[in-house]
Amino acid sequence: MQDGEDITRDSFEAAAAALEALLATAEFVAVDAEFTGIKLPGTVPQDHDSTQARYTKMRRVASEFSLVQLGICTFHRPPPGGAAAGSALQARPFNFFVRRAAPRGGDKVVLDCSTAEFLRGQGIDFNRWLDHSADAERRAQGRVFSPSRPAEAAFVNEAMERVAAWVARARTQHASGAPPEPLTLPECNGFLRKCLYAAIEHAHPPAAHKWLVTESLEGEGGGNKAVRLRVRPAEEAAAEPFSPAMHAEAQVAEKLSKLRESEGFLRVWRALVAAKVPVLVHNGLFDLLFLHDALIGPLPAPCTQFKAA
Repeated sequence: MQDGEDITRDSFEAAAAALEALLATAEFVAVDAEFTGIKLPGTVPQDHDSTQARYTKMRRVASEFSLVQLGICTFHRPPPGGAAAGSALQARPFNFFVRRAAPRGGDKVVLDCSTAEFLRGQGIDFNRWLDHSADAERRAQGRVFSPSRPAEAAFVNEAMERVAAWVARARTQHASGAPPEPLTLPECNGFLRKCLYAAIEHAHPPAAHKWLVTESLEGEGGGNKAVRLRVRPAEEAAAEPFSPAMHAEAQVAEKLSKLRESEGFLRVWRALVAAKVPVLVHNGLFDLLFLHDALIGPLPAPCTQFKAA
């Protein structure tokens, strides 16, 4: 994958993993989106529009048209003493072809002719967009495992606080050659374990945490198991490919891979939100509205609800 190339479904996995790793240390991120249209009759903004009136017009547009491409560019300061030392910032662009996954019963694509002409003039290939886009599956209709009940959410949140503290300590000790004791989380059912695997993989992407091993341990009974985190020892890294430890890890990796596939482009959105880095946009309200409609759900009518989303 080359910097700035168009990312399709075939190259999405590698690009998403690279972006997740870069977000962990980015100074800030710039985003810019392209759409199939930006205006409808009666939606031209007026100077006297109230905030709600302007939002209502733009909401109509974002609900009618579709995302075509989302550009995400991470910015980093070069490390001191490196070959790029002295440069102001290093930029790494990603151009994702994105199309909302069709719900059961199908979906429609509305294309404004003038917008299509402009995008074609900028090199957008609509055949590639239709045939090879990463699916932008809405969070509400996706198959990503996440807790929905208050007790489940509290369990996962408390576990992730322990994970964050352990990973921070483990990273420091691992670098010094003195790995900490493994972290064993409370036993839980299969659904909560999947929630934990997804949350851990999302918060601590494997590309940036190759030393981290996540595995399941048999519980004391009742079908529950515990999730354990540990540091991969050097001898295990050189172990035979079919050792029991690596086989168990491969099973976990396969499950996580299936979870990531079900997320589609929602995986990138979640990583961007979790990174908590400043996001720069230019005339970006439309970008945010289209992203909400494609990845979170239908835009609410009151602008106050959109701001709180």
